[in-house]
Amino acid sequence: ELTEYLLRSLADHRLLLVVTQSVDATLPLNTEVPLHRLMVPPMGPEEAGAFTAEMLGVHSVPEELLTMVYEASGGNALFLKEIIAQLRRENLLRVAEGKVEVAGDLSGAGIPASVGELIASRIDDLSPGDKVVLEIASTIGRAFESGLVTDVTGLEASEIGAALGRLQGTKLIRPIREGELVGESDFVFRNNLCWEVAQRSVLAGRRREFHCRVGEAIERIKHGALDAHFEELARHYEAGGLHR
Repeated sequence: ELTEYLLRSLADHRLLLVVTQSVDATLPLNTEVPLHRLMVPPMGPEEAGAFTAEMLGVHSVPEELLTMVYEASGGNALFLKEIIAQLRRENLLRVAEGKVEVAGDLSGAGIPASVGELIASRIDDLSPGDKVVLEIASTIGRAFESGLVTDVTGLEASEIGAALGRLQGTKLIRPIREGELVGESDFVFRNNLCWEVAQRSVLAGRRREFHCRVGEAIERIKHGALDAHFEELARHYEAGGLHR
């Protein structure tokens, strides 16, 4: 809807609107504005090898590793990146003196069929406490304030800081970079897919509860400047089943 609105609004202006989407997605646009689609194909084996080598900081990778990650990822750069990260977390890969060593049986690595499943498996491996922190953060939004997470959980700031540090280690979230325009947030999910998978991992009843608790926390923390947060409050309370 936003894309269609922008296309209609910009029809008389010399502006270029660039929209990205996954290969298997379609944008149901009903507009007379000229559209030019550029298809970005998956990486080939050679590109995948160079991409993997660059990720690992080496000049080349073993053929066994390249074959496995290429076949599993289908040349999808994001999936390939996540697969390499998982293999390193499971200590199946080691990088020493500029060379990659395969330290186990890659055929038994159990790589899920999609990048979404790969992220979901990473979330499933979290401790119960870290998973709650991630669920609350995903309820707040893709970008979130650690102070708001602290208020919702009722834990000490040091405990939330430690949990967020561990979540950074799983490559699910990262600190906000200088220059990113995300309000008062200090953390963000690494990409939209990580955020979406984290949201889907929260049971419906629990999600409603979290939305209400986030709304209440915003009212407590932002009580002196609530005008700027009315839309955010409405979103959380509506998602939580409350109408104020």
